[in-house]
Amino acid sequence: MSSHPLQTLVAYKRDGRHYLLLWRDVEVESLRHGGQDLRVPAASVKIRLPTPRPAAVYIPRHSDVPVRTQPPRAEIAVGLAGDLVIVELG
Repeated sequence: MSSHPLQTLVAYKRDGRHYLLLWRDVEVESLRHGGQDLRVPAASVKIRLPTPRPAAVYIPRHSDVPVRTQPPRAEIAVGLAGDLVIVELG
């Protein structure tokens, strides 16, 4: 992932849920040619938590419902390409 560094932002709600926003740092305007979609190679990111928590993974560009949910775990693997990915931790 060295050519497209990982960027992150954490947000939280008072009810205890946390949201981890993940995206790749890509200069879209300078890399986009002829109106074609920019292809960013997929990479896997592992999120390690101090205590197991349930998770839901969203890709807002494609849907407002989770693309995946999982029961409480201390490690979550997330595929990351060119889209924003949001991991909701319950």
